[in-house]
Amino acid sequence: MKKIISVAIAVVMVFAVLSVNVFAADLFKDSDYDTFITDGGLVASGWVPAVFDYSCGSACADFFAACAEDGAIVEVVTSPNEAGGDLAALCMQTGNWDGVNFYTEKLATTTNEAGQTVTTFDGNAFLDFLTAEGKDYSVIGNVALDIPEGAMIYSIRVYNGEEAPAEEPAPDESTDTDAEEAAPAEDTTPAETGIVLALAPMAIAAAALVVAKKRK
Repeated sequence: MKKIISVAIAVVMVFAVLSVNVFAADLFKDSDYDTFITDGGLVASGWVPAVFDYSCGSACADFFAACAEDGAIVEVVTSPNEAGGDLAALCMQTGNWDGVNFYTEKLATTTNEAGQTVTTFDGNAFLDFLTAEGKDYSVIGNVALDIPEGAMIYSIRVYNGEEAPAEEPAPDESTDTDAEEAAPAEDTTPAETGIVLALAPMAIAAAALVVAKKRK
């Protein structure tokens, strides 16, 4: 029995690690590159300012490789200028300098706790768009943003997975007494996140240990 309990604990601990990793795994890693974004952010200046280009080591190659991963999401964090202008498109220009391509199909635009604008794009769709435009993104030029003068650019990253699954809306209240009696007890468990998924297997493991102790 003790061996079975030990195996069960080992299995759930493995699932605990995996449940953390499936959420928001960064694909665009620090390697041999630099960007034009400093710790305090980059003030947008000029027409479609570059975030990184051919002079930034492997930045462009790493970025496009990350966008090619299944489920890749490009996240850009910005803030508007005094006139309220903010990010309009994710842009790319090849090393052939044959024009800029503007990808405007945003997945979502939200505001984070710091009051900054968080805009997301589908990385796979972005590359498909460039290919359809006849561009070879392996010919490194620059990755830029269509953003107005004076706006701030804080970060750009590529990730996959889900950051925080949306909480399901509560069902409408019913005035039918029979329906209320048949309804299951209210679930007070918060929306699942990567952290909750990680803690659940640990709780199972702890319960298994308690059972094992009681049976001694």
